[in-house]
Amino acid sequence: MVLSLTTVVQRNEAIVFTEIDDIVVMMDVDEGRYYELDAIGARIWALIESGATVTAICDALEQDYEVAPEVCRRDVLDFVAEAHRCGVIRLPAAEDGAAAPASP
Repeated sequence: MVLSLTTVVQRNEAIVFTEIDDIVVMMDVDEGRYYELDAIGARIWALIESGATVTAICDALEQDYEVAPEVCRRDVLDFVAEAHRCGVIRLPAAEDGAAAPASP
């Protein structure tokens, strides 16, 4: 799957999670794996509650933190790729059933 700024990111509904202070602890019950997100990862987790594009995530993070846009985009794309690989997020296919759009 190719990620881009227009890729929509959604939580995997099968992941059980809880917030503790400013972190999120998640459990994939089916796979028996758990994950922990730091404060920024937890913020991304909150932003994708109803689904969000990578651009929307970056826009919010740039408002919350002092981060250069290009650094934010790179880091969010890396986070999304890793979270998808671990199965904690979903990247829905495009409306027409095709794969997500290619990077610009």
